[in-house]
Amino acid sequence: MIAVVVTLALIAAIAAVGVPVLAGHQQMQDVTEAREILQSLEYSITNSFGSANGATGFWSARNNIPGRLSQLVIPITSSDRKCSGSTYNGGDIGHWSGPYSGLYIAFRVGVQTPIGTIRDTVLPVSNPKVPSGDMGFVMDSVTADDARLLDLLVDGTSPPDSANGRLVYDASPTWPARRVVYYLSVESGC
Repeated sequence: MIAVVVTLALIAAIAAVGVPVLAGHQQMQDVTEAREILQSLEYSITNSFGSANGATGFWSARNNIPGRLSQLVIPITSSDRKCSGSTYNGGDIGHWSGPYSGLYIAFRVGVQTPIGTIRDTVLPVSNPKVPSGDMGFVMDSVTADDARLLDLLVDGTSPPDSANGRLVYDASPTWPARRVVYYLSVESGC
């Protein structure tokens, strides 16, 4: 009987230590996957012809930036808008050679990640919140811990800086979830 009690106590102690460690590992895995999805979207837009990062991106093939991420996987039409706000012309439509991404990008929804949804809409360079020469992707409903960890993985600064770098977010919103914006530089803007 004493052996059973001692065994149960040891199992409980191991579980008390092991469960938090496994939970932290899962969080790191989820945030790393979200960073990889953001990088994949960036490459799907900015890759130049013959890039080591994969196929030619939308910008290199089209010489403009999509207004929606779904334009990377759904052929564009004359009613679709570029990042600049103007519509595509016949030459743009006829030369769409995608898909430019292997991700599932839902029209008017965006891309699901383990830590939040990246919106389908792209923030244009004309948006006053976007740094000059950049464009942005917005991810909603990110927890504070995930936002800080993603910031560390993207910007590589410790402690994480919520206001500067490629990844910015509200460090103290009135609700638990954050809005994260991932910026990337584009050569000719929208």
